[in-house]
Amino acid sequence: MGTYFSLFVLAVATIDDVLTRRVHNALLLGLALVSIGVIYWVTGVAGIRFGVLGFLTGLALYFPLAWFGIVGGGDLKLLAVVGLTAGPINTVTIAFFALFWGSLIGLFQTITSGEFKSVARNILTIAKMKKPEAQKLHRLPFAAAMLLAGLTQWTLNKTGGWI
Repeated sequence: MGTYFSLFVLAVATIDDVLTRRVHNALLLGLALVSIGVIYWVTGVAGIRFGVLGFLTGLALYFPLAWFGIVGGGDLKLLAVVGLTAGPINTVTIAFFALFWGSLIGLFQTITSGEFKSVARNILTIAKMKKPEAQKLHRLPFAAAMLLAGLTQWTLNKTGGWI
């Protein structure tokens, strides 16, 4: 049940992120409260302890990335909320695959916008320890990458994949 509810949370957040380009705090708070209620209803106090571990895992994994601006604060909070129902191990898997899917989405977005050469030039400039061109950063709906990661994690669990 936890995996399905995690996918529900990710789907709702993805809709919000795609439509508004951010995941709203009020939505995350509501999803967190509903998640806690569902956990308590299904598994009791033991499930709450497990959920808190998943929540803390999500915070610990993405806090450094949010600190350096790699992911947004909403993405950090979303992973923590997903951790409530996914648990710590599945949260690690979702966090990893979200970065993978986010990279692919970002690459696709860069190529289709015609700015691949500019991005490649900036990467080479950074590799040479110089300051890159000031470019508007590409913003992508990272909740969508997390949803794809949640689906990847679910598929691996269902098919007996590597986790």
